[in-house]
Amino acid sequence: ILVAESEGVDGRDAYYARSGALRDMVQSHILQLLCLVAMEPPASLEADRIRDEKVKVLRALRPMTAEHAAHDSVRGRYTAGTINGQPAQAYHPPEGSD
Repeated sequence: ILVAESEGVDGRDAYYARSGALRDMVQSHILQLLCLVAMEPPASLEADRIRDEKVKVLRALRPMTAEHAAHDSVRGRYTAGTINGQPAQAYHPPEGSD
């Protein structure tokens, strides 16, 4: 799953400093997409049935080692620039955050 944003931090810098951009994107968004794309069709559209299928996907995942992370992922960074001709601010997380 490739997450390539076309917008800047735009006010999310304080939130990212607390939670960490990586934690926010992986836990909240990327794993949801993975589950929805990889799960078997649920028996019904009831929330419990959808959850059960998502859990099956998560249980089937292999843990990512540090070596796998270094080889199989790319970390981006918000740098100053322009987006659609508008200036975009840089974001550099405080020391010790994700």
